[in-house]
Amino acid sequence: MTPNEQRSIETWREAADDLGFRFVAPFTLDHGGDTVAYLGWLPQFGSDYGMLIITCESLEEQDRLMRIARERGFGYSCMSASSEGYDRAVTIEVLNDWGWASSEPAPSWYQASPDCHV
Repeated sequence: MTPNEQRSIETWREAADDLGFRFVAPFTLDHGGDTVAYLGWLPQFGSDYGMLIITCESLEEQDRLMRIARERGFGYSCMSASSEGYDRAVTIEVLNDWGWASSEPAPSWYQASPDCHV
């Protein structure tokens, strides 16, 4: 894991604490005997199985991780790992775009984006 990926995990954890959603990191899946790693998993967003965050720089590896996520029914987003700190407004915008996918009530700050994918 790179320093920027570690910082991104810390930023997502800070967002989860502040905004009241679940975030699991790192997150792995078994795929044909191999373990594939994602930066993190947001089980309440994106699809019935949640949203996976992909941060690898290799386009070939991104394609592989996206394909595996799709095969398993996960939503996914490819992002650059960043050393930038938590920005509440930007994070809310991203989460609103991904869409609340949980049977639990959505947080009070949540407003589905017209571009929501759920």
